[in-house]
Amino acid sequence: MIKISFLGDIMLDYEMVRFYSESSVNLDKECYSQMLNHLRPLLSSSNYVIGNLETPISYDNSNLTYRKFEFNTSVQFAEAVKEAGVQMVTTANNHCMDRGVEGLKSTVRGLNDVGLSQCGIHIDEKNRYRIIDIDGFKIGVLAYTYGTNAFSNHQYLSIRRKTFNYVNLLQEQEGAVKRVFASLLRGFLLRPLGLLERLVFPENVNLKAHEKRTIDLYRKWLIRKDFRELKKENVDYTVACVHVGGQYRKSPSEYTKHTADWFIDRGTDLAVCNHEHVIHDHRFTDLNKLAVYSLGNCLGSSGVTCGPYGRRSEYSIALHVYINESDKRIEKFTFSVLKTILSERNIYETWPVFDLLRNEALTADIEQLKDESLQAASDFSGKQYFEVQEEFELAA
Repeated sequence: MIKISFLGDIMLDYEMVRFYSESSVNLDKECYSQMLNHLRPLLSSSNYVIGNLETPISYDNSNLTYRKFEFNTSVQFAEAVKEAGVQMVTTANNHCMDRGVEGLKSTVRGLNDVGLSQCGIHIDEKNRYRIIDIDGFKIGVLAYTYGTNAFSNHQYLSIRRKTFNYVNLLQEQEGAVKRVFASLLRGFLLRPLGLLERLVFPENVNLKAHEKRTIDLYRKWLIRKDFRELKKENVDYTVACVHVGGQYRKSPSEYTKHTADWFIDRGTDLAVCNHEHVIHDHRFTDLNKLAVYSLGNCLGSSGVTCGPYGRRSEYSIALHVYINESDKRIEKFTFSVLKTILSERNIYETWPVFDLLRNEALTADIEQLKDESLQAASDFSGKQYFEVQEEFELAA
């Protein structure tokens, strides 16, 4: 039996960096390792683990995070992610350009140096997707993001620098059209395209790029091309990891649902969405294909030492897919509930709740932990549970 696992957003956000700067704990390799070390027993049973790395990586530890919404993290953090049992990270997300093109190249180099595979950013057009081969079972992995926070970090991809397609995007960068194309194409091409988009996608009229509810025409062409290339590789199973949606919403946005459904309709077997930072539900199709709308924060400060509180943002989901090796069919989907805590050593640590409940030294209120984790499981599955399990079954 082949087991593939998926984790939510893995980040070292500004609030965490600030907390460590004011505490006696040093952000070093030992600290990074402790953050995710408690996931190793759970992930060790998986043949392959994929998580979303929501931060650029500095291969030389320069220009690290110092602003609230712009991240950059030591390569030692990437090492800790790998040591926890993660083999691949998706890198197409709204923070991937927080240090510009050079930061993107640094991320690729840093991840390569530690041997952690990645999908979503690239400096070679041939690397828009990845193929995982497990005992002859081939899984095609695609990763895309709605944007790169260009409206705030002002980091733009450019045709002139041949960096335009370094990130797998669902639509143009926020404000990118005005900066990159205006002088060259505004009158000749953009106006007709703008009119065409208004006719085809009237729901996007007057919305900013990061608020649009559809994938733009050029990116649809690129994504279809990715699917055609994967088909030539004869993959057995296709996964699309999509960074899309609002943040801390009580339910997934319509854009999230529409985007996941679009990938499923194009042949994706599993669409895993992230970015909402809280757990959202899922949808099965008649053909046992699965769209997951948000796995939540695998590691982050929200709900732990900073708001929003009361939305279970300190909880997340590890999704597991079991595949029969002989006939290459999906046997079942299961999931585990995870929680990020601040330990007595003042270290942010992510634990499987099943293990956390057995460590009474870390659990001040066992009944509250049980109730919250069961509600987190219900948030994801839509079903009611009465006992915390190591893996809950996810059935259509």
